[in-house]
Amino acid sequence: MDLPQTLHVLHTSPALTVVDFTCACGPRHASPEEASASTDFAFVRRGSFLKESEGRSLWVDPHRVLFHNTGEVGRVRHLVDGGDRCTIFRLSEDLTREVVASHDAAGADRLTRPFTRPEAPADSRTYLLHHLLVAELEQGPGEPLRIQERTLDLLDAALGAARGSALRPRPRDAATQRRHRDLVQGAAELLSRNLADPPDLAQMGQALDSSPFHLHRVFRASTGLPVHRYLLSLRLRTALERLVGGARDLTALALDLGFSDHSHFTNAFRREFGCSPSAVRRLPWPTSARKILQVRTPTEI
Repeated sequence: MDLPQTLHVLHTSPALTVVDFTCACGPRHASPEEASASTDFAFVRRGSFLKESEGRSLWVDPHRVLFHNTGEVGRVRHLVDGGDRCTIFRLSEDLTREVVASHDAAGADRLTRPFTRPEAPADSRTYLLHHLLVAELEQGPGEPLRIQERTLDLLDAALGAARGSALRPRPRDAATQRRHRDLVQGAAELLSRNLADPPDLAQMGQALDSSPFHLHRVFRASTGLPVHRYLLSLRLRTALERLVGGARDLTALALDLGFSDHSHFTNAFRREFGCSPSAVRRLPWPTSARKILQVRTPTEI
C-alpha cells in the first residue's frame, strides 16, 4: 500500500545522513508493521502520533526524540489530524556506538541494538539547535565536518536527557505503570487536539476518568513538566515549525495557537528559545538566534 509519505535527503556522507520525513496520513490511520532499516534518532517537528513497537506503546509529539535500532518492528497510528514531520539522523554504526557508550558503557557491546530506550525528552535548547541545523542544510550542503559535529552534539544531548528521564521515580508494579502511561498519553492527545482552546484539569480528568489532582501529579512525574507548561512548550514548538515554514504574520500565528496577543507570544517564545520569533522569521538564521548555544535550558514559566 502506498502511503502519503515523502523523504527528502538534506545531507549525506559516509558518516551521516540527514533526512526530512513527512507523512500526510489522516487521523485514525495505522501504518503496516515494518522493521526499522537503520539505527537512527529522530526529532519530531510537527504532529502527534502513537508509536507501537515490540509490545510498547508511546505517545509522540514535538517534545520527543525517538531512537530506532535496526530490525526493530513497529507501526505508527495517527490519532490527530495533520500527519507528522520528522528529521531523521543516521550516523555510522561506529559513531553511534561511541556516543552511546559515553552514556552507557555496555552500549559499545550491543552491536545491533545500541539504544535501550525508545525515546527521550527534547529540551528547548536542543530542539532549537536541531532546527538551526536543518535550516542550514536547507540553504545548501553545508560543511561536512561541522554538520557531523553538530549532529553528534544533538545525539549526546538526547542520550543525556534519556538517562535523566530514566532516573525519575516510577511505580513499581507494571499495572500501575500502564495506567499512568495511558493517563499521560490521553492527556497529551487532548492537548494536541486543542492547542488554542485546551480543556482545563477538571475537564481532562473527567474525559480520562481521573481526578484533576491525580492527573496533575502523574503527568508531572512522567513528563517532568506540569500540564500547563507542557501545553505552552507544545504551542511554541508548533510556532517555531510554522515560522521556519514561512509564516509571516506573528499576530495571526499567536492568536491561532491560543496566545492572548503578539506580546504574550513574543515574550514566551523568547523565554523558551532564547531568541525572538522575528529573528527566527528572518532566514538565513541571524547571529542573535545562534546565541542559543550559550543559553541554558529555560526554567519553568
